[in-house]
Amino acid sequence: MSENGVNTEKKRWNFWERYRKSFLLVLFGAFIWAGYEKQLVELYDDTIVSLLSKINDGCAFMIVTCISLALLAGFLLYKSCKCYLDTVPRIILILSLTVIYTYYRSKDAYVYYPEGWWIKYLDILFLILFMYALCQIGLNICIKRKYRKPKNDDFIPGQAIAEENEDVLKFWNSAKNVTERLEKIPPRVSFSIGINSSWGDGKSSYLNFICKHIEDSKKYILINFNPAESKGEDLIQVDFFEQIKSALRGYNGELSSLIDNYMKAIGIVDESNFISKVRNLKETFYDDNEKAKLRAALKKIRKRVVVIIDDIDRLTPEEALKTIKLVRYTAYNISDIIFITAYDRDCINQLTKNKKGEDLSLFWDKFFDMEIQLPYRHYSYIISYMGEQLQKWFNELKSAPFEKVMNDLGDDFILFIRNLRDAKRFLNAFYMEYLDVRGEVVFEHFFYVRLLKYRYTDIYYALRAKEYIASKYIDGTGDYTKGEYHLEKGFENNLGDCDEKDKKAIKKVLNLLFPENLKLDDIRPIYDCASFETYFLDGISNVLSLESIKSLLGKSVQDAKLQIDEWVKSGYLYELMYFLGRCRESKFDKQRSLELNVQLAFYLLKHTSNSNYCIALKDYLCLEKVKPLLEKFSVNEQQYKDFLRKLFTGDSQGKYIYNDFIRWKLEERYPTTANDTLIFNNEELLDYAKRGLSNYLENDILRAHENGILKAHENSFLKGLSLLYSCVQKKVGDDLFILDEAACLKMKEYIESHPESFIYYFVFSIEEEEGIFKFSLRARYESIFGSKEEFEKFLMEEKLNQIQRIDLARNFWELFKSNDYVSILSRKEIDVQKIINGNFYLEVLKLHRIQEIQKKVATYFNNFRGTHDRKVKALSETKELKQEFDGIASKMNLNIKLIQETGKLFDPLIKKLNQQLNLPA
Repeated sequence: MSENGVNTEKKRWNFWERYRKSFLLVLFGAFIWAGYEKQLVELYDDTIVSLLSKINDGCAFMIVTCISLALLAGFLLYKSCKCYLDTVPRIILILSLTVIYTYYRSKDAYVYYPEGWWIKYLDILFLILFMYALCQIGLNICIKRKYRKPKNDDFIPGQAIAEENEDVLKFWNSAKNVTERLEKIPPRVSFSIGINSSWGDGKSSYLNFICKHIEDSKKYILINFNPAESKGEDLIQVDFFEQIKSALRGYNGELSSLIDNYMKAIGIVDESNFISKVRNLKETFYDDNEKAKLRAALKKIRKRVVVIIDDIDRLTPEEALKTIKLVRYTAYNISDIIFITAYDRDCINQLTKNKKGEDLSLFWDKFFDMEIQLPYRHYSYIISYMGEQLQKWFNELKSAPFEKVMNDLGDDFILFIRNLRDAKRFLNAFYMEYLDVRGEVVFEHFFYVRLLKYRYTDIYYALRAKEYIASKYIDGTGDYTKGEYHLEKGFENNLGDCDEKDKKAIKKVLNLLFPENLKLDDIRPIYDCASFETYFLDGISNVLSLESIKSLLGKSVQDAKLQIDEWVKSGYLYELMYFLGRCRESKFDKQRSLELNVQLAFYLLKHTSNSNYCIALKDYLCLEKVKPLLEKFSVNEQQYKDFLRKLFTGDSQGKYIYNDFIRWKLEERYPTTANDTLIFNNEELLDYAKRGLSNYLENDILRAHENGILKAHENSFLKGLSLLYSCVQKKVGDDLFILDEAACLKMKEYIESHPESFIYYFVFSIEEEEGIFKFSLRARYESIFGSKEEFEKFLMEEKLNQIQRIDLARNFWELFKSNDYVSILSRKEIDVQKIINGNFYLEVLKLHRIQEIQKKVATYFNNFRGTHDRKVKALSETKELKQEFDGIASKMNLNIKLIQETGKLFDPLIKKLNQQLNLPA
C-alpha cells in the first residue's frame, strides 16, 4: 500500500477510535430496534400518539408551532454561519433519528399533524435537523481541508520531533541501537537507563525515536509517563500506576485489581470507603504477597514493560524525588519493567544540594543502572537545518548562501545558537521580523543584528544607541549616501562584563557588520548612515522602498523617467541616487534591466550635479566594473560602447544633462587607478561636450530670444556657459583649466550677436559671510575673449549703450579692474541693494577722484627738487590731499585695492618733505 493509502487508513482508524462509543451506542440502538420493533411501536402508540391526539389543533397552536420551528431554524442557521462545529455524537444521533422517522413516515401507518396538510410539523422539524446535520458534515470536511496543513510553514513548532524524516540531528540510528540493546537486558529484573544532556539538545526527540522503534518491534508494552503533567507531587505515583493499569488492562484482566492492591500495600493510596472494606475482606481469602501476585500476572503477558519518563529536570525537588523513588523503590521492585529517563544532570544536581549548598550529585547514580550521553552533534547540523528552513521560507534554489552567513562565524556560532531549540526559537522570531524589511536590508547584516538581539540583548541595545560606532560624515553632507559608520578604536573595551569567549564572538559579529573594506555591492547595508535605523525597526519609513525603485527596471523608459520626476518632487532624490548610481551585479537579471538602469542613472543628472554621484556613475564607463555584467548577458564591449554612444549623442542633441559629468571627468576630478580603463577617452568626451554646446547655441537658446524675456535669456545663457565649461581641453594646475579654443570662439560669436543676455548675467555674483559681501565676476571672460583687454574693448563698445544694466556692468568692471581683477569685499553694515540700484555710480566717482589724488601724490613723491617755498607748498597740498582722501575712503563702501595702495603713499611722502624742510615728523 502507498504512503498516502496508509495515512488514509490511519485517519479512518483514528476517527473510529475517537467516536467508538457513539457508534457502539448507535449499533446497540439498532439492535434493540430490530429485536423489539413491535413492542417499541406499541409503546409509541400508547404514549406519543395518544398525547398528540389530544392537541388542540387550532390557529393558536399552529402559530406557536410555526414560530418555534422558525426560531429553531434561525438559531441553527446562525450557528452554522458562524462556523460553529457541533459534536459528532450529536450529529450521529440526529441522522439516526431522521432515518427512523423517514422510515415510518413513508409507511403512512400513523396520523401526523396537522391533519389534511401535505406537509406536517414533524416533517419540518426533521428537515431542519437533517439540513443542519448536512451543514455540519460539510463544515467539518471544509475545515479539515483548509486547516489540515498550514499554507505556509511560517512558524516552526517547538515540540519534540517524532518522525524519521524530521530527524535533523540524525538520532534515528542511535535510538535504534538503544532499542536493540534492550533485548540484552536479563528477564525477570527491572532496569533503569538515564539519558543525560543539556536542555534543548533533543532529549525528548531522542526518546520519541526510541518509542517509535519500540512500537515497531512489537516486543514491548510502551508507557509514556510525564510526571510534570501530574497535578501535585502526592499524585505522581498514583498517576503512574493508573497509567500502568490503563496500558496493561488489555493484556490481563486481573492486573487492574492487582495493581490497586499493590498500591495500597505500599501505602500509595489510603481508602476508607466501602470499596476499601470489601477489598480488606477479600484479603482474608488471599494472603499471598501482593508483589508476588503482580509479578506472576506480568509474566503471563510475555512482554516487557518499557516506561519512558521525560521532563524530570523540570520538576521541583520534591516532585523529582517522588519520581525517582517511584523508579527505584516502588515500580522497580516489580520485575520486567525497563525505565528510560531523560534529564539534564546539571539541573537535577541542583535539586540535591543540601542546606549548606554542598554538591551531592552522586546521589543520582544509585537510581540508574546505566547512564548514556546524548550523541554529540557538531553545530554544522544546526546550520544545515537553519539554511534549509530559510531556503524553504524564501523560495530560494539553494541553502548555501544562508549557511555561509552562519559559517562565517566559525566556532563562535555555537555561542549564539547552542542547540536545535535555540535554532527554532531564533528562526521563528527572525522570520517574522525579516518579512517586514525583506528586500530593504542586507540579509547577513540583519541576521547578525538579530543574533545579537537573541543572545546578547545589552550589546544589541548599545549598538542601536551607536555606542561602538562613529560616522565618517557627521553632518551627512560628505556623500550622497549620507555617510558611513565604522567601528571606533577600542570599542571592545565597552562590551561590559562578558567573558573572553563572548567578547570574541561579539567582536567578530561587529567586524562583519562594519568591515574595514566595505562591500560596494551591498544595497542599504547597516554601515550606511541612511540605512542604519532600518535594522532596528519593524519596517521602513520616510524612505522610498527598494522594491519600488527596482520596479522602475520593469517599466518603459518614458514611464520610468516620469516616475523618477515624481519621486524627486516628493523628496526621494537620495534614495534614487543611492540605488541607480552604483554598478552592482546583484541588481540586474537581464540585459534590458542593465541598459535601463544606465539610462535612468544618467537621466538623474537632470536633478542633481552631486560630485560623488558623478564619481559613482563613472563605474558604468569603467570596463573592469561592467565586464562581469557584459559576460553575464553575453554582450561584447563594442555593443555596450555603441549603447553608451547613443545615450551621449542623444544628450548632446537636446537634453544637455550630462555636461557636469563630462566636465568633472575632463577636469580629472574622478579618482582612478592604473587598472581603470574607461570606455570613452577624453577626446571622445570633449567631442560630446562641444557638440552639445554647438547644438544648444545654434538651436535651443534661440527659444529664449523668441520669448523676449530677459530673465529667460539669463537662464538660457547660464545653461550655455555650463555647456562651455564642460569643454575642458586640459588641466594646468589646481582648479586651473584651459577651455577648448573652438568652443570659446563659438560662445564669443554668440555673445557678440546676443550681448543682452551676457550683460544681464555677467555683472557679478554676491556672497555674504558674517555681514561682509563679496562681489565677483561670473563669466570666464578671458577664456571667451582671449584677454582682459579684448573683453574691455567689447564691454565699452558704443552699440551696447542701449542694453539694460550696461552702466552697472561697466562701472563694476572699472571697480573690479582697480582691485586687480579679484573679488571685491564690502565693509560691514552697508545697503547693498542701494549700491546696486545706483549702478555703482557714486563708488566710481569716488574711485576717479582717488585716482586723481594718487597721480598728484605720485608726482610729489617722484620729484623732491625745488625751492624751499615749493617744498612747503607741496607739503601743504599733500596734507590737504590726505585729508580729502581720508574723507573719501571713510565713505567708500567697498575695499578696493587701488584705494589701499593710494593710502600708503601719504605718510612716506610727508615724512620725506619734513626731513628736507627740517621740520619735526
